[in-house]
Amino acid sequence: MKIVKTVLLIYLVSLFSVTILPRLSLFYALPHLILVISLLFIFEKEFKTGLLWALLGGLFLDFFGPKFPSNIFITTAIILLTIFLLQKFFESSNIYLFLTFCFFGSLVYDFLLLPNFQFSIFNFQLLSALYSTFFGFVIYLIYLRFQKRFRKSLI
Repeated sequence: MKIVKTVLLIYLVSLFSVTILPRLSLFYALPHLILVISLLFIFEKEFKTGLLWALLGGLFLDFFGPKFPSNIFITTAIILLTIFLLQKFFESSNIYLFLTFCFFGSLVYDFLLLPNFQFSIFNFQLLSALYSTFFGFVIYLIYLRFQKRFRKSLI
């Protein structure tokens, strides 16, 4: 039953990302919600849950969006690289490291999703990365609040 709830939640967040978040865009820049939530679970040492979010979230985004199958590959690659880097080079994680990975993960995501590189696109990528980092900060605070309130992991 737990996996069904998780899949349904991933589906709803993916649907939210393609329906409501475009209305909250900042100069056409969108936060990468699935990527940020996947990174959150990776930084909370829940690698299987983070990878599940990346795989299913990317798959749902591919079904909803026009760029099939790029989302699933890019999101999963960023998450796998993050897992490798955290296990190999970082002993502990904190919010600053999480936000740094949100920023650079979003930059890589946009760079791989947009085929031709131009300076105006780079400005868009920076804004999108900052927006994703802001959403990462908010989601991290919400996660900590729920974890403190219920004294256990959310998933």
